[in-house]
Amino acid sequence: MAAKVAASRILPFGGKTQQASTSKAMANEVQLPQLELLGLPISPFVRKNVVVLEYKKLDYKFTPIHPYKEKSKLAEYNPLCKV
Repeated sequence: MAAKVAASRILPFGGKTQQASTSKAMANEVQLPQLELLGLPISPFVRKNVVVLEYKKLDYKFTPIHPYKEKSKLAEYNPLCKV
C-alpha cells in the first residue's frame, strides 16, 4: 500500500513548508512507493527513523538485517556494503 502525501516544497532557508501550486492536470496527492527500513531494531538510528515514520503515519516495511553478520543480504540493497 502506497502512502499519500500532499504535494509541497520545502523552502531552503526558512525551514517552512509551502503548498505547491498545482494545475488542474496535476493531482494534489502524490503516490509514494512502499518504504522499506533496513537495520537492527536496537540501533538508535533505526529507532529514530521508526519514530519519524510513525509520527508522519507513513506505511513502511521493516526488514531486520545485521550489517556486519549478514553482508550478503545487505549487498542486495547496498552494493558497497557500507554502513
